[in-house]
Amino acid sequence: MENTTGPAIWFEPPIGFVETPLDGTLEERFDLMADVFERQFPDVPLEQRLLTAANAELMLQAQFAQGLAHLSNCLYRAGDGTVLHAVFSIFVMPLDTGSPLTFADRRAGELAAARPRAEVGVLHLPYGRAIVATEDRVVPLPGALYGLAQDGESLVRQIEVMIPHPVGGHLVLIVLSTEYLDHWEDLVPVLGTALEAVSFFAPLPGLAGRALEEPATARQSQSEPAVSAPSAAVQESVRRAFG
Repeated sequence: MENTTGPAIWFEPPIGFVETPLDGTLEERFDLMADVFERQFPDVPLEQRLLTAANAELMLQAQFAQGLAHLSNCLYRAGDGTVLHAVFSIFVMPLDTGSPLTFADRRAGELAAARPRAEVGVLHLPYGRAIVATEDRVVPLPGALYGLAQDGESLVRQIEVMIPHPVGGHLVLIVLSTEYLDHWEDLVPVLGTALEAVSFFAPLPGLAGRALEEPATARQSQSEPAVSAPSAAVQESVRRAFG
């Protein structure tokens, strides 16, 4: 899927992000995940590998019709040895946001009232102020996707960062979802690192950065990934918002 209708946005996936080819087939996406596990996390049980791939595909299918411009599966090993999985998405959607300078302050209260179960705040980023919301949700899991006779459900924690595009008329929605709620603190820096990799301006020659209107391609580290720390200012802002 190509983001050819919205305004320009650049993103360079950090280490540990396995970019999903949005224009690929289900088999290609499953093969990609299988290859990552085999090369980077060979000790992960087959059941966990299948569950991770199925959850990622389920989230992808739900997001295709919502202006999805980028999707990555984030895989990291926690300090206790657990391999963590999160899904990172970027959406670009038409929306009259008004002045980008006042968007977050104007809309945060409205969002909090509309979603009383969510924790809503304002996040200070290098490129402006954004609305941030975190919420636990129960997600239905079709049994057929896992080869099971009965459907199930999963508890997922989702972070949403809502950024008005500087040119106006569009909202950039950045989402990180994970079923590993017990390792929440391990995954908070992942969001901070990703937010620093987003830009609304073309990178200078020789610097990393890729416009999201280009077709998605798989990006994988050849060694086991580790979470790279975002700047102290962004990390502290994220932690204040999410606890």
